[in-house]
Amino acid sequence: MTAKDNRKAALAQIHIAKKQLGLDDDIYREMLENITGKRSCSGMAIGELYQVIKHLENVGFKRNRGGQPKSRRQQYYSPKSKGQIIDVMRAIWIEMHQAGIVRDGSELALTHWAKRASSKRNGGVGVDSLDWLERDTKLASQVLEDLKQWNKRVHRQWQKEDFALIQSKQVRPAYVVALVRQLLAEHRIMWWPEFDLQLGIENDPDYCTNREELNRGD
Repeated sequence: MTAKDNRKAALAQIHIAKKQLGLDDDIYREMLENITGKRSCSGMAIGELYQVIKHLENVGFKRNRGGQPKSRRQQYYSPKSKGQIIDVMRAIWIEMHQAGIVRDGSELALTHWAKRASSKRNGGVGVDSLDWLERDTKLASQVLEDLKQWNKRVHRQWQKEDFALIQSKQVRPAYVVALVRQLLAEHRIMWWPEFDLQLGIENDPDYCTNREELNRGD
């Protein structure tokens, strides 16, 4: 199978998953942006497409694999998406778990966080379940925004740390691309969309996606 065929197959799987999970267009594009920084699959590298597929499988997408049993990870995560605000929260929570921001990616852990977050927004009264949160659209939107901002703050800090490490090497401009590729290969830094935009370094499945798994080195 050629690289072009692989790309077509990946795109087909993503569109099947979108339909299977019942994702409307806004939620779908929000999910893509949370995972890759891009709101459309057309501009993604093949590695980014695979990341999207992996994420979709984690939130309930089932590919036809001849009756292969569910993995522990699929059983562990949230129920099938119904296109609600809480489904966006679940998708972001799982992404944060995969990145190493939260240690527990389970539905229960998200519910506990949502109860604390909604309590702060609701005069000290937090919701006991995500379904109850969905009944109050305004509160649900506020809690979702809190989750998004937390995710963004951590990623901004991590990006700042990675770029500082690159700059600390003090290499000449001509060697920056080679340096970044080396640091990515050694899992010293995570891949960022800016690497593609500014340096032409596309994402790759071999690059580290979990902060806790980085090789800090000296």
